[in-house]
Amino acid sequence: AKMQSALERAISNEKLGKYVKRRQLAVALGDLSDADSVAYAGINDNVMMYAASLPKIAVLLAVANAVDSGKIAWSDEVQQRLTSMIVQSSNEDASWATDLVGLAGIEGTLRDPRYCLYDNTYGGLWVGRAYRSGGEVNRDPRFGVMHGATARQSVRFFSMLARDKLVTPEWSERMRG
Repeated sequence: AKMQSALERAISNEKLGKYVKRRQLAVALGDLSDADSVAYAGINDNVMMYAASLPKIAVLLAVANAVDSGKIAWSDEVQQRLTSMIVQSSNEDASWATDLVGLAGIEGTLRDPRYCLYDNTYGGLWVGRAYRSGGEVNRDPRFGVMHGATARQSVRFFSMLARDKLVTPEWSERMRG
């Protein structure tokens, strides 16, 4: 409750209320300092928005999930490309990784009950096209975006990552790296 009040005051003090009302601004905060009790605050946090490169974290998770389940092999190339995708926000490497697991594989990972990072009511993390022009398209079924996220599910991803809940503890550690 204290975080929520502080967030609302900050939005008001910065005169951002008009963007909140127009649903052009979404904010979610997660205090991950206590892994057993994550404090959370959000405004428009269930609003699905175009999210540019943020959904690359969903591609990262889908690849880690596919390697862990034996669907694809881990290699130095996979390591290098995923690192470049996240650290340099490489669209070329994000497209390569998207092609590697496929849009259906990414969607399946996001909808997986272990993660619950996408649902048909509020949306969540979504990757509906590689990070290049052309190619296969799988728009978010509810909101029509190709690269989207809700602030709430973005915080959920990082909260699960911090608590070693994505794929395995070893994969969570590797993804944090």
